[in-house]
Formats: sequence, structure tokens, C-alpha cells
Amino acid sequence: MIHSEVYQFAQDIAWKNAGEGIQRQMFGHDDKVMLVKVKFEAGSIGTLHEHYHSQTTYVASGSFEITIGDERKIIR
Repeated sequence: MIHSEVYQFAQDIAWKNAGEGIQRQMFGHDDKVMLVKVKFEAGSIGTLHEHYHSQTTYVASGSFEITIGDERKIIR
């Protein structure tokens, strides 16, 4: 089941608050994968959560500490 339009354009997708100092653009998702662009202000911390679908992370600038299971990594 697809939960988004076939074509997604960043200029057409509003940024929404996703927590203190965190904003995101939800490009789309289905039952297997999702694509979200997220901006974190320095020092912001995302809420620990789980996804039932696959998720890939790419850091365009800066660095980010990520936790998967019991493992923490800094990605750049």
C-alpha cells in the first residue's frame, strides 16, 4: 500500500515540527520504506523510536549521533 504520491518535490512539501529543535519534510512511505528529510538544531535530541519499515540515514552536513539497538555511532 503506497501512502504518498508518485512524484515528490521538496518545494511542495511543508516542513513540520518533529520535536524541540527538529523539523522534517515527509516525502513519503509505504509498508517497506520511508523517506524523510530532517533538520536538527545543534544540541537537539530525537525521541528514541522504532520503524516497521526500512530506514536509511544520510547526513548532508554536520554530524549526528545515532543509536541502533545497543550500539551508538557518530555519522557525518
